[in-house]
Amino acid sequence: MEERRRARATAGHRLVRGDADARACAALDQAAWAVTFSDQGTPLHRAETTVAVSVCPAFRKVAWWRKPLEEGDSMPWLFWLIAAAALGAAEFFTLTLVFGLLAGAAVVAAVVAGVGIGLLGQLVALAAASAAGLLIMRPVVLRHMAQQPLVRDGTDALIGRRAEVMQEVTATRGLIRLSGEEWSARALDESLVIPVGALVDVMEIEGATAIVYPRELLP
Repeated sequence: MEERRRARATAGHRLVRGDADARACAALDQAAWAVTFSDQGTPLHRAETTVAVSVCPAFRKVAWWRKPLEEGDSMPWLFWLIAAAALGAAEFFTLTLVFGLLAGAAVVAAVVAGVGIGLLGQLVALAAASAAGLLIMRPVVLRHMAQQPLVRDGTDALIGRRAEVMQEVTATRGLIRLSGEEWSARALDESLVIPVGALVDVMEIEGATAIVYPRELLP
């Protein structure tokens, strides 16, 4: 009986007991065996597949217990991280949020691959994360950005402010009080002479000089 069992395995294969079929055959007082196929006898360096082969007459079947990834697919998470980096670089140059959200989806797929879920699960995670980002998150972010008022700082923040003329303003010189400080100024319209005490609006800032226009003449 032992010789018959050993004859079932070819050279380079080793026998291990198949637990599930062994329990099924225990009632019949028979044994079930699993044949572990290893590529050239180097299972630590090659993909290895184990099948449980029942010798019970009532349970003749082959059950695939496990099928690890092939050698070339041993690190799929690395592929997803490389893809995420490439998409992130594309987002840096385009600023459309599309590539950035796809990069995030690739990171999700990398996490799924890292916990041992197969390719189908990785693709499902990628598709779900991409759809959530592009269809839900991106419109919300774009709408928020469109509604957010433009915040100006520095001298740009002075444009549109009201000022008082401290010294007659002409096309070449003048002095105004702007936000509590004295600024040199000149008239936007070179034909105008703006008297002391007049209120003006700052139209532009050129270096340390404010270009102004009389408020009373504004439409």
